[in-house]
Amino acid sequence: MAKVYASVEEDYVDTDFGNGLGLLVTCQKCGHTVEVLGVEEPSENAAFALLRESYPRAERNWYEAKVEIDDALLDRIKARYSIEE
Repeated sequence: MAKVYASVEEDYVDTDFGNGLGLLVTCQKCGHTVEVLGVEEPSENAAFALLRESYPRAERNWYEAKVEIDDALLDRIKARYSIEE
């Protein structure tokens, strides 16, 4: 299995199991997206499994969340923990 990054966003979702706050998980390789209810780690894991099973290119990728931190947040983290580059 190839390791592929996926973006994870919280949003209101409408699934076969109901609607409410959930996750939109998008493959960074091809743009394929799945929706799941819930925003905790088990929901994220379920979304990665669903993405792997429903991948349109018949590949079985291993997904990992891609975390993006903006520069302002990174500067605050560095200042708080006295991190120098």
